[in-house]
Amino acid sequence: MARCGDGNNERQETRCHNAHEAHAIAEDLVKTNDRNMGVAIETAGRQTVGDEQVERSEQQEQQRKAGKQEQL
Repeated sequence: MARCGDGNNERQETRCHNAHEAHAIAEDLVKTNDRNMGVAIETAGRQTVGDEQVERSEQQEQQRKAGKQEQL
């Protein structure tokens, strides 16, 4: 941690220390947010792939049913 002063003013030292602590917490929050956004993007990508697979399966089922009706 950076130096906050010469230690002669306790109130100023406390403010400085608190500011450094707040900055460290903010950096941790940014890292956590970045990590969470990465997970959300990855999950959304998997969901999109899953949706496309379901849509293809539904289309194939409709085509299969249409083919059966033509045979009748």
